[in-house]
Amino acid sequence: MIRSCMWVLFISFLPLSCASPNWISLFDGKTLQGWEPSENKETWKVEDGALVSKGPRSHLFYTGGVNNHNFKNFEFMAEVKTTPGSNSDIYFHIVVQGKTIRTYINGELMVDYTEPDNPFRPEDKKGRLLSSGTFALQGHDPKSVVYYKNINGL
Repeated sequence: MIRSCMWVLFISFLPLSCASPNWISLFDGKTLQGWEPSENKETWKVEDGALVSKGPRSHLFYTGGVNNHNFKNFEFMAEVKTTPGSNSDIYFHIVVQGKTIRTYINGELMVDYTEPDNPFRPEDKKGRLLSSGTFALQGHDPKSVVYYKNINGL
């Protein structure tokens, strides 16, 4: 028997009291328009209104027109479904209000992080600081099947 999990991921960069109901869709539910794989394009498909990763490692970058795919001080929400044993990530890079990132899963706060003024980074990751940029979804490996839908930002 195969079981799967469904999570609603909500990343907030503003206090919840500032949240707006005016979400903007970043995925049309039908095509890969506005999304570009970095490698192994065959890893990504659209099935039943969801972006599906299944195949060799690949990162799918948002390259669409919302904010010219350069986000700063924003909120992000997506529904994510995984199959047992799957591994995947959602990458983002932004300067957040107060450099604070809050991550919620099913409405429950999971991460509340404020980047310090001089954060420690290993030598090979010195440039990985919060600034601005786009989103990427990760297709990790052929055994990891992950579904992303209702991908929205504001």
